[in-house]
Amino acid sequence: MDDRRQSQLVLVSEYIKFHIGLYVATPPVLAVVAEGLAVNQSFFAVLGISAMITIYLGAGASAALFMGEFVNKPWGPDDRRLEKLELQAFGLRRRIVQHWLYWLGLILGVLGIFISLLEKSL
Repeated sequence: MDDRRQSQLVLVSEYIKFHIGLYVATPPVLAVVAEGLAVNQSFFAVLGISAMITIYLGAGASAALFMGEFVNKPWGPDDRRLEKLELQAFGLRRRIVQHWLYWLGLILGVLGIFISLLEKSL
């Protein structure tokens, strides 16, 4: 594998770690926002943030399993693991699970807070 491709795979790994950080940080931030807006006890806010957390747990577990497959096992001299990593890293499944699901969770959490605000104003 040439240096350029290897550098790109390092960036993919860093990107995945960044997303794991987002999975961990976003729900507490939305919970603080819900509390500040006094909707943290609303059914819809709890439902939206709970859905977000559930999605993030699944996406985070998927990312951890993906990275663990390539990091936690020793590489042999003729191991083709980097080639497998490259195929999976640039695949559509990884992008959906580890990127698009972040946005879906965020939308559900914000939507839950928004509906709670609407309900509160009625």
